[in-house]
Amino acid sequence: MMTRRQFTKTIGATAALAAAHPRSVWSVKASPAFSPIPDLTPAPVSPADFAPGNLAAAVETVERQLIISTLDRTRGNISESARVLGLTRRGLYLKMRRLGLEGAIADI
Repeated sequence: MMTRRQFTKTIGATAALAAAHPRSVWSVKASPAFSPIPDLTPAPVSPADFAPGNLAAAVETVERQLIISTLDRTRGNISESARVLGLTRRGLYLKMRRLGLEGAIADI
């Protein structure tokens, strides 16, 4: 599948070719490489998906799940987990302490 950048470059090159050789471009058959770009809109989320009643609790739940899954993927490597999450090591440690996840590393 083509990336958006590759698609844009291909369209630009095709337009330049069409300007130089108007007849030859339009005789080319479409290939599967030019499939439409998939819809990347996020799936709708209903309030029932989150048990907490307020935004702060929902954010805390999402942060907790994201940290645990990232630690699991990195096999407990704090530095790598912090990099993946876009945090410093200290920031990750502080967030883990706030969320009560100090023992999460030992469980992995």
